[in-house]
Amino acid sequence: MPVPTRPLPAIPNRTPLAGAAPLYLQLAETLREQIRSGIFLPGERIPTESDLGTSFSLSRITVRQALALLVKEGLIERFPRRGTFVTDRSGPGSWALRSINDLVQLGADTRTQVLGWRLVTPPPAMAALFRSAEPLWRLRALRTHGALPLYFVENFQRREVGDRLTAEDLRQHTMVELLCHKLQIAVSHATEDIRVGQVNALMARHLWLAPGQAVVVQQIDVYGDDGNLIQSGSGWWHSDRLRRRFTFSLTPAESTAEQD
Repeated sequence: MPVPTRPLPAIPNRTPLAGAAPLYLQLAETLREQIRSGIFLPGERIPTESDLGTSFSLSRITVRQALALLVKEGLIERFPRRGTFVTDRSGPGSWALRSINDLVQLGADTRTQVLGWRLVTPPPAMAALFRSAEPLWRLRALRTHGALPLYFVENFQRREVGDRLTAEDLRQHTMVELLCHKLQIAVSHATEDIRVGQVNALMARHLWLAPGQAVVVQQIDVYGDDGNLIQSGSGWWHSDRLRRRFTFSLTPAESTAEQD
């Protein structure tokens, strides 16, 4: 199921570039300004090399030089057979995880493509984590920003929780948002584990990566007020799209003990 995007903006008709600077630098600056002004939005595909060459009367080699410069600057990303996309280095994936509300906000900035939602026999690691071999609901999904894939999701839910959810719920909301708002389940805390991992063939296809490529794996387990695990969710992120921010004090706490 393709991720919906707005129609690709048209490059305005232009006369050939004719400044003093090399043509590839002029094209790079033109595209840079169009990205900054919002003509091309983060996560959006920009015109092909051929279209850019035709619009600006440039050779494909010159266009490639300009695009290579913008890739180096981190403004765009190029994917074989898929196209060139505007990146968003300050957007989704860069956030502080201070509360459950931050998990909800991350979902508000992305789209969800549900790949599968069904009852399964838990794999050994999940059976140990949930302390039960009873069936669990498993969500597999892709989260995107614009047309760009951010991370592949695999989420396991207790049966009594998953029985109350539908695939349509999961397309519209994050799992944590559904727990807190739709199901009104009291959530006490979550634990997070970040590690380096690899993608399998299924994940690689959806993330536009090669099977076995290294990624960042983020696992978040959410617990209820009774201390029992409600859900365990993992995300396999493009390594350059997950950025975590922590703020902490380096000042020793002042002693409140009184001296005699």
